[in-house]
Amino acid sequence: MIAELIPYKSFKEKIKIVREEQKKNRYIEIWENSIYSATKFSEMGVEDEEYKGQIL
Repeated sequence: MIAELIPYKSFKEKIKIVREEQKKNRYIEIWENSIYSATKFSEMGVEDEEYKGQIL
């Protein structure tokens, strides 16, 4: 899994980062002053429903 924690300083910067990460088809969580972005399980070849939605 590839994951990043991307800090942002303004609302405009947050929107820009989220759009860029969505274009990469990544899993995104927006936290207070940062954005968590990670590859999706389907891109990693994980097909087992038991593991989808879990961070390994």
